[in-house]
Amino acid sequence: MEAIQLTYLSESALHISWSELQERRWQDVPTNDSWDFVDTYGLAEPRQKIKIYCKSGIHQIPFQGYVRAVGRGETTLTERSCALRFEVRQASTGDKTKFIIKKIIY
Repeated sequence: MEAIQLTYLSESALHISWSELQERRWQDVPTNDSWDFVDTYGLAEPRQKIKIYCKSGIHQIPFQGYVRAVGRGETTLTERSCALRFEVRQASTGDKTKFIIKKIIY
């Protein structure tokens, strides 16, 4: 049962983190960083943790990277993850950039 819940947690954390990442300027996308997911939605049980990993290439349009969320049960040491590969490229109009999902991985 915990494996199912951790899968849901990692998917949800990835979705939220991806939305936050797209709001950044392309220059502010982490090249190699990880952080604890701040669970303001109360998704996790008290002994479950979610960690986000983000890695991207050299910041020169276009560039690629990935975002990965890992849900972990502290008592059972069970882990489930969900990740997506993305590409950042210049939009066809204006100075905007586009974040494009290339692949989702479980």
